[in-house]
Amino acid sequence: MTDRAGPGGSADPYRQILPIPRGISRVVSTVALLWGSAYLGWRLTDSLFGAPPWLAVPLVLAELVSWALFAAFVHRAWREPRPIETPVDTTDATRTDVLLTTLNDPAESIQATLIGCHALDRPHKVWVLDDGDRPEIAALAADHGAEYLVRLDADGARAGNVNHALRLTDAPMVLLLRAGEVPFPDLLSYSIAAIANPRVGAVSAGALHRDIDSKGPFAPDHAERTTIEASIDAVDAAEWTGGPVLFRRAALNEIGGIARASVNLGHMTTMRLWQHGWTVRSIPLALAEVPAPANLTACQSLRDRWVRGRLEVLRSADSPVSSRGLTLHQRAAALGALSPVIGSITRIVMVAVAAAALSLGELPLTATAGALLALWLPAFVLRASSRWLLSDARLVPLATVRGELLHLGVHIRSLGTLFDRRPASYVFAPRTGADPSSWHLLRRVWLLVGASALLGSAMLFRFVRWAAGDRGLDGFGLFAMMATTAMFLALVVGEATDWARNGQRRAYYRRPVAVAARIDGRVVRVLDLVADGIGVESGVPLMAGERFTVTLRLPEPTGGVHDLSLTGRVKWAKESRASVWRAGIEFLELRPIERDRLIEFSAVTTPYQRVGRSADLTASGF
Repeated sequence: MTDRAGPGGSADPYRQILPIPRGISRVVSTVALLWGSAYLGWRLTDSLFGAPPWLAVPLVLAELVSWALFAAFVHRAWREPRPIETPVDTTDATRTDVLLTTLNDPAESIQATLIGCHALDRPHKVWVLDDGDRPEIAALAADHGAEYLVRLDADGARAGNVNHALRLTDAPMVLLLRAGEVPFPDLLSYSIAAIANPRVGAVSAGALHRDIDSKGPFAPDHAERTTIEASIDAVDAAEWTGGPVLFRRAALNEIGGIARASVNLGHMTTMRLWQHGWTVRSIPLALAEVPAPANLTACQSLRDRWVRGRLEVLRSADSPVSSRGLTLHQRAAALGALSPVIGSITRIVMVAVAAAALSLGELPLTATAGALLALWLPAFVLRASSRWLLSDARLVPLATVRGELLHLGVHIRSLGTLFDRRPASYVFAPRTGADPSSWHLLRRVWLLVGASALLGSAMLFRFVRWAAGDRGLDGFGLFAMMATTAMFLALVVGEATDWARNGQRRAYYRRPVAVAARIDGRVVRVLDLVADGIGVESGVPLMAGERFTVTLRLPEPTGGVHDLSLTGRVKWAKESRASVWRAGIEFLELRPIERDRLIEFSAVTTPYQRVGRSADLTASGF
């Protein structure tokens, strides 16, 4: 058994959690599909008739759609990932232009990406593409040996920014990064090995999600993408999902550059590559660290952009339904990715049926307790087990349902994109900060709040009617309806509680590290480290306002050590347990090279060590 992903996704999310043979997963999934078919056959015959049609028909249609969505998941997650190509000889001279796009991103995010680029182990040249046209970013780029490019207009947003730079650069390979996406040293090595096949036009790199405090890294959609990308890559149906990607310039030239006609430029660009006979590879390794959505607002903004972009493509000339040149696997994978939207419609239907059944005292099907236990319960257990097995234990039962509940409003609202011919607007997704208030969170999930209130009211009404002697719904039927409704409400409360508890609470990302430090000669344990300061645990008292010298020995990503001697001041201190004090120390008067070393260690060395591919270094040295 290998390690699970740690807090904030600090361990490699692509690493197998349980060594489950793929044959077992396939057998269970096949049985789940067959048992589900038998259950649906029973639903369409014996249990459908005798129940009110206006309740029974919508419910059975929703169940049919749910089974089809499960079948789509099985198709996308069915295959073993293909072997990871061994990186080519480090003397390989393939040149790469690294295009770092930014628009009003904090300088610290750009700096972290630039420092990560320093450690890339293949020949490359970095270009900072700043649509914000900021002199301080130009100076930062120059300090790190990067070229700086601006354009006269911001037409086409990020896609236009990249296409402008493509006309001014000439390397045969192009690595595309956003500000804040920090590449690991071996990103180019693995990506160039994967793109060596002349049919491959792009290679999408796997990534860690940053930030231990945010719930974002734990989101089931991230776990599902991790599972599916490696599987559909085996049949050349993987997509560029928007993270770090290495392009073959010839492929970009053939399709006219990055697609500009959609807010989901990764999906549309992939469609155009497929149409021209190129494939996109997805490497099942963490090759970069990317910012996680800081809060629920950011998570929903990302989902809104993702869904609207896919629906835009669906009604465009690049649709996976009508485009020529796509394989059946590519069409199925592209359409199957819309499962969350279709699933949201089925959940709304099921909520409406449940609320109506409880309010009116009518069951939406005719069934005995024995029939439900013999048919529905095994179908449910087999389906949940299949997801768990095919995801290498990343998707626990009901994880996907629970994770998508808070996106109900986003999914339903996005359906208007199918009929509105205007381009979808770009929605900014903040990477830091907390949601402002509980009321703000409730407004973000208005549809879920309404659905929960409707079900809760119907459940309370039925209980009152039952207590008053109304036996229109009694026995096992009442128990089943109440239990199902209670489970839905429990999932809602659990997901909302997790977001409220794990929202980003700091102005910076917390970075736990394995390192020790000296404070005026005393060894202390370092809890987390960023460029602005350090969190420590000490066996002697520390007082707020106290100043001293902090000595650190920080390893580089692939070898070597930097010794730093910094001036620090205690910003806060408290006794965490008997004779152990915790303190937050801010650094004073840092030189640029010292700030670079701190960023390099926290943003590059530490996550690279955690995925297990860096040099085996001892950080403390004390």
